[in-house]
Amino acid sequence: MAKSRRKSQEPGPELDVLALMRLVEAERQHRGLTYQEVAAQLFVCYDTLCYWRRGGPSIGGSAAMRVACWLDVDLRDFVVQPADQPATQEVA
Repeated sequence: MAKSRRKSQEPGPELDVLALMRLVEAERQHRGLTYQEVAAQLFVCYDTLCYWRRGGPSIGGSAAMRVACWLDVDLRDFVVQPADQPATQEVA
């Protein structure tokens, strides 16, 4: 039986979850909400919201979109390039 080869994990753009959560915190305070209320409005469990707030490195695409909609922000503003990968430049 042939062994399957695992694709190498090349670094790529990532979502800056902590920056997004700092904005969630500011908005939470502005709206006078508890973390439980924010989690309910984002359709995630409270533990998931806490994980993100503590610096959990990942957030699913649909959850990220719900957070962006709740904040009324563009997720592209929170995409970062790994330190060893140059940012792509737009061609005019």
